[in-house]
Amino acid sequence: MFIDEQECTGCGVCIPYCPVEAISDRGGVSFIDFDQCVECGVCRRFVDCPGNAIHESPETSEWPRSVRRVFSDPIVVHPSTGQRGRGTEEMKTNWGSPSQ
Repeated sequence: MFIDEQECTGCGVCIPYCPVEAISDRGGVSFIDFDQCVECGVCRRFVDCPGNAIHESPETSEWPRSVRRVFSDPIVVHPSTGQRGRGTEEMKTNWGSPSQ
């Protein structure tokens, strides 16, 4: 996922929707940290972005982004297993914590 800076209005409505807190305000526009983003698609599916600034990233299809997406996006079917992603709740609880 990525947010187009040219389309972003800076309203911040998308920030609380990210279940892994990968979206933040950076200089008056929303920004997605690729290292934190698990490609679950929640921001794209559930946020009513006034600027339509949230898009699927070209990097989504590249490793490791493609792996993150098939595990965390319940809409995406894994090509080898035929199973959908398990969603971000499972992703958050199994992703690891600072104590690990």
